[in-house]
Amino acid sequence: MLSIIIPAYNEEEYLPKLLKCIKNQTCKDYEVIVADADSKDKTRQVAKKHGCKIVKGGLPAVGRNSGAKIAKGDILLFLDADVWFDDNFLKNAIDEFQKRKLDVAGFYIHPIGDNVVDKIFFAILFLLFIKEPVITNNLDVFIKKLLCRTLSRSIRCGRLSL
Repeated sequence: MLSIIIPAYNEEEYLPKLLKCIKNQTCKDYEVIVADADSKDKTRQVAKKHGCKIVKGGLPAVGRNSGAKIAKGDILLFLDADVWFDDNFLKNAIDEFQKRKLDVAGFYIHPIGDNVVDKIFFAILFLLFIKEPVITNNLDVFIKKLLCRTLSRSIRCGRLSL
């Protein structure tokens, strides 16, 4: 099983789009956990309406950790609320992860929103970690090389090529 963990704060606008995207996946063996950081909007209601587990979140790392603590899946997938992907993404990611016997992998998804901070962050991330041409769809898949350099050699790192 896959556990999808989404840290959220005031994501009423974007969360439904992501949850619909997840629901439309060809892979159906997953749970969705929303780690809400005391949102002032209807983020919790949206998550509940879509059958998500809800835990108390915080800054993104706190939310991810809170979700991971209750996750039942063998693989944890951390997503921001303002992303989307094609209907085969989860199946392809799990297949690749298992085929290559990875312990950790990363991928790059452009956020949906128009937040200037997000745009700057992802532009910097791209410059630091992506060394090949931009893929023109909304999903550029990669493993953060810095992460692999800092992990123990016993952990299998890989780049998901979806």
